[in-house]
Amino acid sequence: MSDIAAYGNPDNYIKYQNLRPDYGKAVSVALQLAKKYTKNKKITLADFCCGTGSNTKKLASVGKIEKAILIDVNRKFLETARKTLTLKNLELLHQDVLEVSLKKECDLILSIFAYHHMPDDKKELYLRQIESCLKKGGIVVLAEIYLEKNEILNYYTDLLKAIPKKSKGLKEFLEQTAISSDIEFKVSKKYAEKQILKKFEIIEEVKIWPKDKSEKGTFVQVLKLK
Repeated sequence: MSDIAAYGNPDNYIKYQNLRPDYGKAVSVALQLAKKYTKNKKITLADFCCGTGSNTKKLASVGKIEKAILIDVNRKFLETARKTLTLKNLELLHQDVLEVSLKKECDLILSIFAYHHMPDDKKELYLRQIESCLKKGGIVVLAEIYLEKNEILNYYTDLLKAIPKKSKGLKEFLEQTAISSDIEFKVSKKYAEKQILKKFEIIEEVKIWPKDKSEKGTFVQVLKLK
């Protein structure tokens, strides 16, 4: 059981996340970049820590997905994905993304706020899992929140202030996310890129929130194997 209550209620989880200026915009930009770099060709994708499958669903509405592999440890999220996705070639894996065995068949990997769910000593393994199933010429679209540990509470405090429509339960959700020690393991951009750049190059990057020039906050990056 997660120490963030909304992870046990897919409807609440989606509602709260969609109110966030960092999350919603990052998903939108991530999917735009995914479409840009796959050039409308038929693709096989893997959605790491896919949640309810909403990102794959949105991409399927504007792109050509021949096969989709969705991976998550949350059974309720995958049940929602199964009900809402109508792709003919759909594989749902109720497994730890660090333990799943995948073929080197993917043109696209979606990593939407997934890297920071990996404990720090498992983050490089997560990146190796991505590498293991990415075809030559394939891309990774990674949306991530990069923060030092002492910046996390301020980030979520400022985030709550920036949301004009305060849904019931939203404040609790953001507070629980800020202090989670169960599934939230955020690191700085410098820390992450030291790992990422061992195997990948960053071919495009967009700062999402807050709108400043710092290396702190939410980013979307497009990665390609070196």
